[in-house]
Formats: sequence, C-alpha cells, structure tokens
Amino acid sequence: MHVISSNPTTERCRILVNPIDVWRTCLIWVGLISAAIYVCAVTASLVNSTTDEFGQHVVVKTSLYYVSHAVQIVSLVSAGFLALRAQWFRIRGTRHFTLFLLFLVVVAVMVLRGYTLGDLLSKRLVSAYGPFPFLISVLIYVSAYRNDWRFHKRVFVLVGCFSTLMVLFTIARLPTTTRDQVANYLWAYMQVQLWVAAWFVLIPPFRQKVFNWLRWIPFAVYVIASIFGQVRSRFLYTAFILFAYLYLANRRGEQPLVLVYKLVILAILLILVALPFVMDTDFEKKLLESGRALHNRLYEDTRSRQFVDFFDQVPPTELILGRGALAAWDWGNDRIGRSSLDCGYLEFLFRGGIPLLITYVVFHFWPMVRVLRSNAVGLELTCAMLVMLWAAKLLMSSCPTLSLDYYLVLFCVGGCLGRIKTNAIRDSNPATPLRKLIPSPFGANHP
Repeated sequence: MHVISSNPTTERCRILVNPIDVWRTCLIWVGLISAAIYVCAVTASLVNSTTDEFGQHVVVKTSLYYVSHAVQIVSLVSAGFLALRAQWFRIRGTRHFTLFLLFLVVVAVMVLRGYTLGDLLSKRLVSAYGPFPFLISVLIYVSAYRNDWRFHKRVFVLVGCFSTLMVLFTIARLPTTTRDQVANYLWAYMQVQLWVAAWFVLIPPFRQKVFNWLRWIPFAVYVIASIFGQVRSRFLYTAFILFAYLYLANRRGEQPLVLVYKLVILAILLILVALPFVMDTDFEKKLLESGRALHNRLYEDTRSRQFVDFFDQVPPTELILGRGALAAWDWGNDRIGRSSLDCGYLEFLFRGGIPLLITYVVFHFWPMVRVLRSNAVGLELTCAMLVMLWAAKLLMSSCPTLSLDYYLVLFCVGGCLGRIKTNAIRDSNPATPLRKLIPSPFGANHP
C-alpha cells in the first residue's frame, strides 16, 4: 500500500491507494479509449470498402484497426483479471464464480474442438469467433468490484458524449440514403448509441428538471439515426426502452400516465422547434427518402429463408454439442462459408451446443433476475433493464463481441452482480443531483 496526500482544503487528508487498483483503473481507461478508436477505425474501414467481381464486400483494415483492437483486448482482459484477483477471497466458492469457471471450461472445449494448432498461433485467436469474446466476460468483475456507482456513471457519460457527437457528425455528412452505404457510415456508432440512449433514459431522475429533459437527447438522436439506417429492429429496441422507462417510473413511485403526456409534449416541441431549421434542406430530403425506403421494407421477410437454409444443412442433433468455434455453413450460392447467424442463441448452439447456451445465459442473466426480484429502484435496476435489453437483442443479429457496446453490457451485468446495500439505499432516491453524475476525482467525500 502507498500513502499519498491530496486535498485542496487547509486540512490535509491521507488516502491509502492500492497500486493494483491504480493499475486496474489505468488499464480500464486505456482499454475503453482504444475501444472508442476501434469503433472509428471500423467505420473508416467499412466506408472505404469495395466490391469484388463476385459482389462480395472487401474491407481494407488499417494498422490503426489492428493496434486498437489488440490494445483493448490486452488492457480490458488484464483489468478484469486484476479485479478478480482483488476480490478473490470474497468471491471464491460463490455460486456465481463457480458458474464463471464452468463457463470458461465450456468455452475452452469449444475452442479446442474448432481450432487447430495453427489457428491458435494465428490472428484467428483474437477473431470474433475465438475465445476472447467470451473471455472478456471477466469485465463483469470490474464493475462488481466498485462499492458505488461512480464507475458506471463516468463511463456512460463519456461514452455517451462520444457516440452522440459521432452519430450527429456522421448524419450531417451522409453522401447518400442507400441503406448499405448508410450502414457503413452509421453501424458501428449506432451499436454504442443504443446502450447510451437506454442508460440516460432509464437512470433515476435528476433534481433539476431541465436535465430530465436533456437526458432524452441521446435517445432522440438514436431514433433519427435509425430512420436513416432503415433498420427495423432498432425501432423494437426503441419500444423496449420506452416500456422499460414506464415500468421503472412506476416502480420508483412516479406516475406513468403523466410521463406519457410529458413524452408526447416533448416530441411535439422537438418537432416544432426543429421544423423551421430542416424545411427545404438536404437533411429533410434525405430523411424523407430514408423514411420511404424504411416503409417499403417494413414487412419484408429477411430471416425465414436463412433459418430454413441453416436447418437444411445442420441437423438439430449437431446443436447438442455444437460444431466448434470456427463452425461454418453455406447460405446460397453467393455466400459460401457463412459463419454467423441472425440469432445469438442459435449461434451459441451452433458453436458450443447446449452447454455454452446454458452457462452463458445463467452466468450473465442470473444477476439481472436477482435485481428484478428485489426491491431495488436505483441504478442497479437501470443496469438490470439494460441486461434484459441485451437478452432480447440476442434473439436477433447480436452476439458477444470485442467492441465498446458489449463492454457496456458487461459493466451492467457487474452492476447487477455487485450492488452494494449502502449505495442501493443512496441511489434509490428518485432525485439524483447532476453533480453526483460525475463525482469529484479526489474521492467520494470530497465536495
């Protein structure tokens, strides 16, 4: 332990700082900054992608892409295991830690069944189909280690500012409304924006009423960008967030009907204020074109044929133990060796079978169930609703990834797992002042 002194007041206080905690905190922020850079690098790669003679997309990945990808993996996995080491005597022998070990064993078996020795020594080890998208779940213990919610607040505020500004900037420079082109520009940022929008909508209200209105800005940006992106599932997520907001408001003692009126009034005011600025502009034309394109594909079935082709090639008996980490299947004449599915739970079965599905679901979702069954009304309940959103998102084209949006999900799982009684009482107050959103870096008791 090291002793340092820091206090701007006349009285000097001595604070004990554990060097492991310092290293862990540094690694977390290095990893998150690298993850943000990685999101930008992914977007740049998609925007600059080309099409080959067979109609397949060719994505050119830059050195920044690979460096930021490697740094975030090393930093965040290291931070997770440091947090695990710091809590070792508290969590060893617990049922949740036993589930974590069992989950890692299942992932290891899946990797060994799918990888050759050459694969383990190549860049495939850190690919989206390797062990690290599952090993990164150790980040759960980073947020579970905290004795209050400062970590969650800082992360979501900074990531929220980053993603909201990047989405707005990207919308402003969209060269076209073609769905595939818009997806290249917006996809990576929208993955992050969903969790930021949900967080700010579902946190306990502030004492200052003006901030209770301003926290809807990330959500409004997400809705507008979803129209440009022409992705139907995003409107399902939007509906989930609104229903979750009303549920949490009722649980926190507010009046849901009054909140509905306020939401309607807020939407009308935003439209009236924005209308004079967007009339007869390029933004209006692109928004209307995107809206019409979205309406035209509203009832288009883009999933059924995929699942029919999948089960034509993969008998259900193979889903009991899965095909291994690098499992692939053929989808049509122009998609040979497809490795992903538009259903996360089916992806688990395809790669690791029933053992992977059960261990993942229980390990990641049981803390959420515990919070929902409790009388919690603070930020731990917000975390639980975001984890429930992830559980719903796995029904569609989502899976564990090495990306900033999935890290936010894992932090919320940790928030459910490590909810501390004293802070649950403190945060259960429906009136959360703005200054507590970004607390003093000098300590919890510092003004």
